[in-house]
Amino acid sequence: SVNLVVFTNWALALNFDLLPVEWMWRNFLLSDQEATRRMYPHTALTHAFSHISLDHLLSNMVTLSIFGPDLAAKFGARKFSYFYVASSYASGFINRKLFAKREPSGWKRFFRLPSFSLGASGAISAVQMCFVLNFPNTKIGISDTSQMIPATLASLIWVTSELLALNEKDGIGHGAHLGGYIFGLAFHVADRLAQIIWKRISSELRKKRWKLKLK
Repeated sequence: SVNLVVFTNWALALNFDLLPVEWMWRNFLLSDQEATRRMYPHTALTHAFSHISLDHLLSNMVTLSIFGPDLAAKFGARKFSYFYVASSYASGFINRKLFAKREPSGWKRFFRLPSFSLGASGAISAVQMCFVLNFPNTKIGISDTSQMIPATLASLIWVTSELLALNEKDGIGHGAHLGGYIFGLAFHVADRLAQIIWKRISSELRKKRWKLKLK
């Protein structure tokens, strides 16, 4: 997958000097500074396929393997792919708009060190939320225990824990996780509305065709 390819490129750049590290930084890390994002706009998407540590990669891929297959089977491969890519972008966008600290203005911005984000966690959070909304009665295990709880309750625990940890300086993108949850919810609502509208349109078209046949 793309995640594995990018991870391999990071390993080649950091451990073997076979790729320029600066090139990886410029193309696979999302800066919290607007000026840098404008210089490298593609990083709004590419950062979501970027992992430097093996633990980070495995954690995200295991989570995706748990929640992704059933959702992909219901959506179909193409729709799920579009959803995942959109989630990769949207989770970071929502994080910047709702949860990220504002950039300092004036002279203060010259004394602030930039920070960068990477990883598929935001997109996977969207997958988790959309899974819960599509399969609400599924039982989900709690970490480090053998207890199983309903998916709806699990989603409340996820969101609450991310909100409580939002201001923690632990190197985890809690805002991106919340952005993913929000996008997963918004996508589900929009998808259901689109299905209802399409059913009504299809029904009206069938009625008109039936009337034309009778005439």
